[in-house]
Amino acid sequence: MFVYLSSIFVKINKNILIKSSILIDIVKIIGLYLWIGENMGIAEKIRILLIKRGNISEAELARRLMAAGCRNMSAQNFNNKMKRESFSQEEISQIEKVLDCTYSVEHREWFTLNDTGEEI
Repeated sequence: MFVYLSSIFVKINKNILIKSSILIDIVKIIGLYLWIGENMGIAEKIRILLIKRGNISEAELARRLMAAGCRNMSAQNFNNKMKRESFSQEEISQIEKVLDCTYSVEHREWFTLNDTGEEI
């Protein structure tokens, strides 16, 4: 890819010419999206998972976790864990099973939906 910078336009290749101010806006938006995604806490990621899995409530997830064998996971206890963002590895494993996703930690933390491959 060849990038030619001028004061007004950025030429990506012979067929693509973008006004530099628009390109700068695009880069800012992408950077903000990546920053938000990387700095999002586990509680916010779990909330997004709940929406992606059909608008499941936090109380319903707590009930499902108790049914799956996660002891002492009342709706109130789950809510407190979400506020403190204090989940044990065992609880995260149960959340993975209940919501059909995989939790990964490499350069950053994220959940991957097993059916679609979408990362959160």
